[in-house]
Amino acid sequence: MKIAEINKSNLITQPFDYLLIENFAPIIQDQSIYDEYMQNHNVTNEYPELSSLSMHPLEDELQINKMSIIKNVNNIWDLRVNDIYMGINTFNKKGHGLKSHNDYHEVDRIPIRGILYCNPTKKFGTNIHTSENSDPFKELGGGPGDLLLIKVTENSWHSTVMIQEDCEDRLTINMFFVNEIKEDTNFSVNE
Repeated sequence: MKIAEINKSNLITQPFDYLLIENFAPIIQDQSIYDEYMQNHNVTNEYPELSSLSMHPLEDELQINKMSIIKNVNNIWDLRVNDIYMGINTFNKKGHGLKSHNDYHEVDRIPIRGILYCNPTKKFGTNIHTSENSDPFKELGGGPGDLLLIKVTENSWHSTVMIQEDCEDRLTINMFFVNEIKEDTNFSVNE
């Protein structure tokens, strides 16, 4: 994993703060990992926007490197993140997709969002916007092993395309960089 690339020199500040590290997890390019996962995964939850899936093998490596990732994120944005919640999602059914949103409702608890793209070939990435109702400014990520980190603000508008018909899975590990852990939380990786 290219953890050292999580640094201020790679920070983009327009239209809001984000980092895109291409091929952050090179192992994703291995077609056999994808094939084995697709044969053995389970759908854990179905939502109108997406489906949540069982743990991806890359999550183990992320857990091993979690503290180094957190340290680098904290150094970039002068934060006190102390954990990362992760879950794997897919957009593969007609109607799946996320409208423009900014995740600002959770900014005190989740100041950084991460998206790690887990397909061995390029799929669609994440669209960023200059405002809630603007057309996409740019598409980021979507390549094998790409990591997108977004600093959550009132202006961090992002979305995905809306799926028009059932298709191959577009897998992502969604990462929620959290400031505090509450045992009694009802936190969901799909909020």
